[in-house]
Amino acid sequence: MILIRNCPHENGIYTLLGGDKKQIIKSTYSTDGITRLIKEHNGYKWYFERIGNQEIKNSLLINTTDSYCRSHTPFFCGDIGDPYKSISTNKKQLLKAIDAYIFIWPERNNKKHCIHGDYSIGNIIFSKINGNTPILIDWEHFNKGVAPWGFDLVNLLYEAVYFSFSKRNSLSKRDILAYVALKKYILKHMGLDNMICNVYALKEFISENVFLWDGLVEKLPVVNLSDIQCDYINKIDFKYGMNNGAIGSV
Repeated sequence: MILIRNCPHENGIYTLLGGDKKQIIKSTYSTDGITRLIKEHNGYKWYFERIGNQEIKNSLLINTTDSYCRSHTPFFCGDIGDPYKSISTNKKQLLKAIDAYIFIWPERNNKKHCIHGDYSIGNIIFSKINGNTPILIDWEHFNKGVAPWGFDLVNLLYEAVYFSFSKRNSLSKRDILAYVALKKYILKHMGLDNMICNVYALKEFISENVFLWDGLVEKLPVVNLSDIQCDYINKIDFKYGMNNGAIGSV
């Protein structure tokens, strides 16, 4: 086996590539790590049920004791997204990620919905294993029935904006235009009781629900957006008539 990740973000989880290079094996001895692996296993099961791939769903394995957990998931080939690139550079992949979300979460109602919790193109493999649907990975923050429809979409958008600032407090013209196009595309799908597509609403929801990330909320790039950057984004929204952010409320 080959060690791929050694407890990233201090999550207590070791990630290895199986000797046959067909499986990803994750193991942990920590209590929090066990909780995360169980969440991830349940997230994968829910996800592959949703996209109609029973074969992969049935191949998922997890072994758990009071002090140890080990999970097995298939190794998926394909190109993974790079979230650190600008929003304009990643625009096509972001559009695919938005379409994938709409396909996986088709019920746009006022109920509380499941969340991936770290919906990022860095956690998406753009492969054709299931038609044209990208493959979502890293479900460690999966939670059932906890957020308005669209939370993961809004997080996806503002993560892309965060990395586009590149330690500045303004965006390039290309990045502004990409942000406006992507936000308007998301807003087309928002309903009265869906997540507000607004950076302030996103940060407020996360701050009020930090328990969903089991102490690792800092791994979400959007929590690091400064007040100056948030105000700058808000001014763009006003300029392009997107200041309502959506027509619902958290």
